[in-house]
Amino acid sequence: MARLKVYPFEVLNYTPEQSPRSGRFGTLDAIGKLHGAKAIMAKGVEIDESQLDPDFPGMTRKNFEPQ
Repeated sequence: MARLKVYPFEVLNYTPEQSPRSGRFGTLDAIGKLHGAKAIMAKGVEIDESQLDPDFPGMTRKNFEPQ
């Protein structure tokens, strides 16, 4: 499988009860498609593409913890 870089991100239009930081990591392309989302560039990690969530293209599963 291919390796790719994913980043944690913040969603800038959140409610006070929610954290602005997503529980997923995403590719820059996937994050760019989300309105109000901003990648945290300094925290990017390289993963195997098999770690992506098949239901959310370019995103990891929820509560992803990089190894």
